[in-house]
Amino acid sequence: MIWPEKKFEINKKLIEQNFENWEGESYSNIFGIGFLKNYNPFKFKPPKGESHKELYKRVRFAILCIAKKSRNKSSLVVEHAGTMRCAIGHTLKPHWDGLNYNIKNLSITRIKYQQDKDFFLVNNDFNKM
Repeated sequence: MIWPEKKFEINKKLIEQNFENWEGESYSNIFGIGFLKNYNPFKFKPPKGESHKELYKRVRFAILCIAKKSRNKSSLVVEHAGTMRCAIGHTLKPHWDGLNYNIKNLSITRIKYQQDKDFFLVNNDFNKM
């Protein structure tokens, strides 16, 4: 552990998107998706799973709670790329544009939360797809 003296908590609202019936399946075993524009995957829900829009709402709530709890201090959040794309989506208009970002492994993203309840992307070393 990097900072053994620091307290940490697991926030279940920041877990990866739930793909339920598709969990662990290769793309070749998932039929019938067809061509989807960027907005479509945002709303698309795998069988018994969670849409990216639902994930987006869950992540927004978790980030707001973290921001309010930490006030003017920084917080470190370790998460999967899909969850990070949601967090980046909070800084963009339209929000589903976060799906266009390829998050590098072990990258660091800085997002700032302002008092007026807007998020701002400060920096990241991701690639826009």
